Amino acid sequence: MSEFLYQPGSILRRKLSLGGKMEKGQFWHYGVASQYIDGNGEQMIFQFGGPFPGNKPYSNKVSTVLNKLWPTQNGYTGTHIGLTPFSYFAERKPVEVEAIPNDPVPVLNRAEQLMNHGGYNPAVNNCEHYARYCLTGSWRSLQARGTAIRGGAIVSLFLAAGLVATLRRVRQG
Repeated sequence: MSEFLYQPGSILRRKLSLGGKMEKGQFWHYGVASQYIDGNGEQMIFQFGGPFPGNKPYSNKVSTVLNKLWPTQNGYTGTHIGLTPFSYFAERKPVEVEAIPNDPVPVLNRAEQLMNHGGYNPAVNNCEHYARYCLTGSWRSLQARGTAIRGGAIVSLFLAAGLVATLRRVRQG
């Protein structure tokens, strides 16, 4: 029997709730199951941003906003890549395994190489980007891309409506 709750290198995700509420069009928080167990016997999870135990070691505009949107109990919301106990990662929500690699070594190596990396940005530098990079070596986020596509479609509709209104005015004038 393994001492690990999840196979090291596995990509994990759980529903994200901002401001304590679950939203329609749900977003996910991603992490990578590590090969480490903390002093309390919990498996540690690599994550970019997300809940960490203890006091906030730094303060910047992004971390201030995230800590208001994503409050944690007995900890803080980080804007860096680090290890957190599974219970902090899960935040009492069900955790899903998105992928189990055939060879966890490259996944764990990539996860370790980016430890303490900062610069969290929900659009271009987030937890899903990090987890997919660890798994595949490619920095991408399906959530961020989908949000950008939906946002682009809405902007396109407004631009098209504006163009139609302008053409009507030109023809009438």
